[in-house]
Amino acid sequence: MFTVSGLKPQVLLFLTMLAGWMNRKQQLVIEYLLEENKVLREQLDIHAKGKRLRYTAKQKRRLSDAGRKLGRQLLMQFANLVTPETIYAWHRKFVAMKYAPKGRDLSAAKERRAKRDALIIKIASENTGWGYGRIQGVMKHLGYHNISTSTIGDVLREAGIQPSPTRKRGVSWKEFVRIHAEQIAATDFFFVPVWTLKGLAMFRVHFVIDVFTRKVKITHIGCQYSGDLMVQIGRHLTDAFDGFLNGKKYLIHDRDTLFTEKFRDLLRSAGTTPWRLPIHMPMMNGYAECFVKTIKRECLDHVIFFSEGALRKTIAEYMVHYHMERPHQGIDNRIIEPEAQTYRNTGEIVKRARLGGLLNYYYRADDPRVGDGTDRKEEKAAA
Repeated sequence: MFTVSGLKPQVLLFLTMLAGWMNRKQQLVIEYLLEENKVLREQLDIHAKGKRLRYTAKQKRRLSDAGRKLGRQLLMQFANLVTPETIYAWHRKFVAMKYAPKGRDLSAAKERRAKRDALIIKIASENTGWGYGRIQGVMKHLGYHNISTSTIGDVLREAGIQPSPTRKRGVSWKEFVRIHAEQIAATDFFFVPVWTLKGLAMFRVHFVIDVFTRKVKITHIGCQYSGDLMVQIGRHLTDAFDGFLNGKKYLIHDRDTLFTEKFRDLLRSAGTTPWRLPIHMPMMNGYAECFVKTIKRECLDHVIFFSEGALRKTIAEYMVHYHMERPHQGIDNRIIEPEAQTYRNTGEIVKRARLGGLLNYYYRADDPRVGDGTDRKEEKAAA
């Protein structure tokens, strides 16, 4: 009778290894069939709707990993969903993707090109007389040594920017204001409802804004305006000693009838040219319109006024906050008239509250303070 104990050790070791190999192959077959069953179950809903079976990248990867371990011969016996050639093609594709350049490298190159193109467009937009060669020279000084004039032309054409002779034909309103900002002021009115003993009254506030510094001058608050009053306001604005319009060559205003010809002649005599806007073009006076939106959104829309005095006091408080405490995004978040050096990181943080906490200002306690003649409410805030 044949017994295992009678076999030689070498033969016994061989049989043990053969049994282990067969068990491992059977396990691989089982794993592959399990993956096929999972994929089939995932595809049942799609097949029930009458659509063509499409495998996701995850399903292809699972089948290719299991099929590669199984081998081509066993795949020919047990593969039912796809052919062994398809399994191996998927496997070669995933291997190639593994050793291909990473997506982040392509993204980094794309990001660099986007920054370069944005810089080209910025330079061409801000310098209408510069041609492709001049822009190429500037880009070379900025570190872009391998950029050609044809590349610059392609970038500008794709952005809809014409060559320099065409760009130089005219100056847009935005460019004109940017170039002459130091010489331009703008003026306008805005209305505020006030409850009085006689009922609701609409008070009109007239102001002038310096386009370059963003300083604002409130000239008059009242219900009654007239041409003579506007002339008097014009005299104060053009005063030779402390007039707000000293040094300003242009004053932008809309077509309000209060800006009379007499008012405009007074400005011309003082060396300031009144620039009346076209009809229905309020955005050409965008700086003044922006101030109106700001003061209403941050202050006036949150208060109900029961007297003219309350309105005047609120606007005065806001103007102090506007000039001495509020950062302005249009001038790189600077404060127009800072009381002291505000860019500090030492000292206890203190909050100054105006109008019952409607307007808040935070500063370091060890900053030197400069009094402005108004009552201030200060309270400590957590750092």
